[in-house]
Amino acid sequence: MTEIRKGDFIIHHASTAIQAVGIATSDCYESQQPRALKDAKTDVDWDNDGYRVDVDYVDFDVPLDMRTCKSWLAEHWTQNSAFNRKGMGKQQYMCHVSNEHVLFLMEQSLKHQRRTSVKEIIERVMVQAGGRFASRRH
Repeated sequence: MTEIRKGDFIIHHASTAIQAVGIATSDCYESQQPRALKDAKTDVDWDNDGYRVDVDYVDFDVPLDMRTCKSWLAEHWTQNSAFNRKGMGKQQYMCHVSNEHVLFLMEQSLKHQRRTSVKEIIERVMVQAGGRFASRRH
């Protein structure tokens, strides 16, 4: 988390799907635990001191079901990947994703989006990951 810088993209995954992309609006900085987390009824005893990144979220129109990507991710597994050898995401809070995996996942996500604003963000993520493609307006 401490490596996140303003302008970085963050892929948000929950419930077996990529739900959104975030754009960091700040570098990572030290912060106290947010009041909402302190008041939440969780099984985790969080430390009061930690880190924070301010993020603008762009929710996908249609989340990408990661189960549909499992075989591709397994075939393209790499050392230090965010995915295991079976193509499933590792249980981590924050990790790097290889550019090859980002390009594949965003390409798959792009196919299912309806809003132009969501498509544009996905395309920006792809460009940052080194993707070379003709900009598509669907």
